[in-house]
Amino acid sequence: MIDFNLTLVVQLALFLLFLWGTNALAIRPILKAMDGRAEKIAGDRQAAAEEKRAADELQARWQRDLLEAKRALNDDYRKARRAEQEAHAQALAERRRQADGDLAALRAELDETIARERQAYDRLVPDVAQAMDRIACKGARS
Repeated sequence: MIDFNLTLVVQLALFLLFLWGTNALAIRPILKAMDGRAEKIAGDRQAAAEEKRAADELQARWQRDLLEAKRALNDDYRKARRAEQEAHAQALAERRRQADGDLAALRAELDETIARERQAYDRLVPDVAQAMDRIACKGARS
């Protein structure tokens, strides 16, 4: 059996004082630090989730902007290419008109030259015929 005496009461008082001191000096600060750590971890996880969501939104916006820039660049390229093709076609058409004009002028000049040469030929034919007769007559006399 247990004897209730002063030693037991003093031991009980000292044990309770030890528990109170341990609770006040060790357990509560440790629990408070653990609660603070848990809150910080939860806050960090929430902040990380928000930052990941913001990063995903930023990446999606960047991809949309990049796609829009590529489309705009392709549109500008097509427009520039189409404009250059039209300018090239116009330049070719102008050069063809110029070449056709030059060719027509050259043909007209050649037609004039041919007409002059025909007239000169008509004047030369009687002289050539007479010269051939003279040569033929000299050859017959010899």
